[in-house]
Amino acid sequence: TLTRVVSEADLQGGPFGLGSRIIIEVRGLAGADAAGVQVRFGEVAVTPLEATPERLLVLIPLDGPRGDVELRVFNGGSLTEATVVPIAALAPRIYVPLSPANEEGVVTLLVSGFGPAEPLPDLEVSVSGAVAEVLSREVVEAALLRVQFRLPANVEGERRVVVKIGDFESPVALLP
Repeated sequence: TLTRVVSEADLQGGPFGLGSRIIIEVRGLAGADAAGVQVRFGEVAVTPLEATPERLLVLIPLDGPRGDVELRVFNGGSLTEATVVPIAALAPRIYVPLSPANEEGVVTLLVSGFGPAEPLPDLEVSVSGAVAEVLSREVVEAALLRVQFRLPANVEGERRVVVKIGDFESPVALLP
């Protein structure tokens, strides 16, 4: 039985972007290991990156379906009931908690849900509404983009970080 589907980045529900890393919480998946489990997004099947009897870490395929997609888990002949998850072309998520800025005011964060990595997407980082200077961005592992940016001057108090790719914005992450 599927009990919950959340983004690995911030442990929140969908929508999820193509290429997002998600956690599927399950009940009663006895003997689960990544080799014996398949996750189906509509008709597209993938093998989890990691699997335990209670939790699956899955990469949403870049060529997978979009919209309200039926998600099922297949394990050795049994198939769970479908759970509908919203999947969009892009739905960036910032991994939390964020690390504080270094002495030079540079922050490094990880982002998923940015769609195809070739070419790397143009993105904007803002802190409490002020646009930050993006210093670098690179794919560091399956569907994880490392972004370094410099804090904008004159941002005081609560620092709310948002990543924007095209017309799609991430949920807010708070910078310590």
